Amino acid sequence: MAHEKIRATLLFVAILAIVGSIGWAIANATQTQANTQEPKAMPKFAIQEYIRDTVVTYIKANHADATSFLNNLSWTGGRQDTKLLGAETYAWQSQGWSITIHYPVVAQPTYKITADYSQQQTPEGIGIPYRILWEGTWQNDSLTETSYSFSQ
Repeated sequence: MAHEKIRATLLFVAILAIVGSIGWAIANATQTQANTQEPKAMPKFAIQEYIRDTVVTYIKANHADATSFLNNLSWTGGRQDTKLLGAETYAWQSQGWSITIHYPVVAQPTYKITADYSQQQTPEGIGIPYRILWEGTWQNDSLTETSYSFSQ
């Protein structure tokens, strides 16, 4: 009878060891798989494009006289090669608008933004000329308007 108790105890320890080993192998495989997943995709917009779109939204919300000039914009442009060390410039154009963002390449830079609109006249010179000039800064996710002018 003592032999059977020893045998039962050894069988119990063996089963416990096997179950523990299987559990460890599954946990380790799951952790390894989690560590080797593909990196997340880059955000659709870079910070500069986000700032540009935020400026347009800000102007629409705060300057009713400019709202009609800010519809259906499709931007072209991007990073400009200024050959300046330690500074970046981005510029976009759309339907009479030109938005420029300039900033030093440092941690938490202050982005200087200019949004400039000039209405194009027809080749015959017909049309009322409009000019909108908005300037501001962006730092630490905060947009600040520094000047705005609307003329016709």
